Amino acid sequence: MSSKWFNTLRARIVAVALAPCLAFGAVTAIAVSDRATQRNEMIRVEALAGLATRISAFLHEVQRERGASSLFIGSKGSQFAPELAAQRGRTDAGIRDVRAALDDPAFGRRRQALEQDLARLADQRRRIDALELAGPQAAAFYTGLVSEGLAIVREMAGLVGNAAIAGRASAYSAFLTLKEQAGQERAAGAAAFSAGRLDQPALVRLAGLGGGQSSAEARFRAGAEADQAALLDAVEASEAARETARLRNLALDTALGERCPSATRRSGSSSRRSGSTA
Repeated sequence: MSSKWFNTLRARIVAVALAPCLAFGAVTAIAVSDRATQRNEMIRVEALAGLATRISAFLHEVQRERGASSLFIGSKGSQFAPELAAQRGRTDAGIRDVRAALDDPAFGRRRQALEQDLARLADQRRRIDALELAGPQAAAFYTGLVSEGLAIVREMAGLVGNAAIAGRASAYSAFLTLKEQAGQERAAGAAAFSAGRLDQPALVRLAGLGGGQSSAEARFRAGAEADQAALLDAVEASEAARETARLRNLALDTALGERCPSATRRSGSSSRRSGSTA
């Protein structure tokens, strides 16, 4: 038996023996790579979740400052000054949190737009204190600031590779949008009832905000977990939600130019004001 034949046979045996090992090694390498990818994805998702939480808290404080500013302007500066000052402190804390978390290069353009609005905040507050702005003018600035924050949250869904997690991010964004439009509807409705009548722009705005909430709710429900949707169901079945729906219909059913019926509902000796609803 020649040495060449033996070497060839030995090579074949070694090759046959090594084949499973090589295959196992390849599978292991792929598995390790997949694990690393999943780990990086989870780190990314965790960072985005933290950012979303901070932006949500920041937007909540901006919305509260918008409302407090409107009340201050509406009272001609005679009321709500201490409350407004305290709220500005909470808003500033939210701004610091967002700035500390918003260091992702993917949000560079959005951060720049947000910073441009924040750079105008001090002058906005000064003009509110001096009563140089009407209520709607003051509110419009804060609404723009909220829109920039919501845009950042919306973009998060596109940065997540996992479809299920991306769906949850989209649902969260829709819920924040629903909350913002509900706040705007409350302000617009309060203005209409305060004025005692609806003009064409006010009617269009109220109808649009109602339709926007329905659209945002549908997007939320499409990506929400069952228990999350159940929480929204419970809120919508509450007395406050039913009263809000009554006031919405009351305003939208009022003919243009006619006085809005009283927002107060009396049952026996009891009555509830629209200000108690969200």
